[in-house]
Amino acid sequence: MNVDVEIYISNLKKFFKDNPDQLKILIGEMDMYDFFDRLRYVSENNYDTKGEVELTKSQIAEVIAIMYKEHVIKPEIERFMKQPIMDTKFGKIFLN
Repeated sequence: MNVDVEIYISNLKKFFKDNPDQLKILIGEMDMYDFFDRLRYVSENNYDTKGEVELTKSQIAEVIAIMYKEHVIKPEIERFMKQPIMDTKFGKIFLN
């Protein structure tokens, strides 16, 4: 645990606590604690490799994309995999 990383992440948390609508826009209904844990991990990795704790926009976007894939897309796919019949505007389709 690095002090610089903790300060950086706590500043991010404070910003989003003061501006909750911005966090909602950024991550939607996904878990904010998971989001901050992942940012901490990337920030620690940055510090170990580059000596900087700050995250780039692309790193934050990548974290959000991974979370979106895990929390939104994967459950939708699993839901369709469990349901062999899908209702569409053309009628029922058997997903075999």
